[in-house]
Amino acid sequence: YYHLLSVRTNATTTEIKKSYYKKARLCHPDKALDDPHAAEKFQNLGHAYNVLSNEQSRAAYDKRG
Repeated sequence: YYHLLSVRTNATTTEIKKSYYKKARLCHPDKALDDPHAAEKFQNLGHAYNVLSNEQSRAAYDKRG
């Protein structure tokens, strides 16, 4: 998930949020009309953001490796 959002493993919640919004704007299905995989990319980014922006789910993700 860190790779999807292009952030370090020790990134702050603010850094994660900024990266998510920047990337989400680029691959939003309404904006990336020429990319047939835009919706899937957008969903993957959203899932990565949800996991990494929540302290408990991020800790569990980090533990699992």
